[in-house]
Amino acid sequence: MKLRVEDKRRAIALRQAGHTYSEIRKEIIDLPKGTLAGWMKNIELSDHALKRLSKKMRDGIDRGRFQAILANRAKRLQREIKVAAAARKEFRQFKSEPLFFTGIALYLAEGTKNGGMFQFINSNPALIQIISRWLERFIRYPEKGMARPPLYPSSLRA
Repeated sequence: MKLRVEDKRRAIALRQAGHTYSEIRKEIIDLPKGTLAGWMKNIELSDHALKRLSKKMRDGIDRGRFQAILANRAKRLQREIKVAAAARKEFRQFKSEPLFFTGIALYLAEGTKNGGMFQFINSNPALIQIISRWLERFIRYPEKGMARPPLYPSSLRA
């Protein structure tokens, strides 16, 4: 086993100057992280060293957040490309059916355009029946029973 007295002294000096374990291990080659942690367990750090380590940690967190934003954006763009391709294919498939455009027109007129879900708001039973047929024909539900029409006392009068 190699005695690392000089390495230990140098590692402690670097840590007291506010260096991270990774920075110390770059300076001292072949130093296991466990050995370094053992050497540092009773080391008191100055305010300057604590501030430097805290800043490095915040910078790392910010860098991680930014990388996550970029990764999530790339994933979203890939999803949007796939959805657009599928939509173009479905449009070509259904464009000759009048119910297809009727449902789109009703949705554009009476549907919600935000919130990530489909909502159609209208009290006319004929329009509700048309949009229901449109949903059954053109929209694939992940499971049965996902459509729930809210009924109000005023809508029950016929």
